[in-house]
Amino acid sequence: MEILLIIGIIIALAGGVLSGVVASAKNRDPLVWGITGALFPLLGLIAIAGMPMAQTMQVLSPTKQNDHVEEGVIEASEENKKEGILWLGFLIFILFVLTLTILWFGLKQ
Repeated sequence: MEILLIIGIIIALAGGVLSGVVASAKNRDPLVWGITGALFPLLGLIAIAGMPMAQTMQVLSPTKQNDHVEEGVIEASEENKKEGILWLGFLIFILFVLTLTILWFGLKQ
């Protein structure tokens, strides 16, 4: 039983690190995606790998002394946010069903 716990921890750490690295390469928040990848290793990695690169744009931000250019991330539209929340809910539901199934068959043994 202890070996399964060790394997689970290794898989969670690997999923978190890989998801964070992929998120960083796609200009996404590596901390959020790292945590997501640690909690849901395979699904987190698939989700971030399937996402497009976050686009950056130059925004002029005038100041009193001089004008300078800041880089920022373009915000997603409301429709994209709603779609993302629906997908996240669907993934959480699937993981919940899978967890219950694993527990059910694990308790029967």
